[in-house]
Amino acid sequence: MKDIELLWNLYQDNRSQAQFHETQRANGTGLIAGGAALILGSMTQDGVFNRGDSPLAGVMLLIGVFGFFFCMKSYECMKVHLNRCRRFLKMLDASDASHDLGAIKDECDRLTAREFPFASRLKLQGFWLGIHVIIALAGLAILMRIYLA
Repeated sequence: MKDIELLWNLYQDNRSQAQFHETQRANGTGLIAGGAALILGSMTQDGVFNRGDSPLAGVMLLIGVFGFFFCMKSYECMKVHLNRCRRFLKMLDASDASHDLGAIKDECDRLTAREFPFASRLKLQGFWLGIHVIIALAGLAILMRIYLA
């Protein structure tokens, strides 16, 4: 196998692994958010929060905290593979002078940033983590309402 084929295969494998971790993060977040919605629906069925809802509120708090760390770890795993991809892309670029892949990527990134100046500065990771923070805070708020009211 030629060096270029090996690099290309390594690049493709790491892109697939990065996508796997992103999918895993999305699926995990969906399951956790759905579970939290079911828990919240169960607690609000009678229209009031009472001490009997404490275990469910505690579970909601715990799954929010778990989701936060699960999301962070999935993101870290994805970044490992994307960083490898960047390295392999540079090596592929260096092995073939007919195209400057890095320059093409950078130019596309600049064009997108110009087209979407506000959105391009936002990091999606903050939204993913925010969902779990909201779930955990909702569980905590319900617990506080039950025990401090």
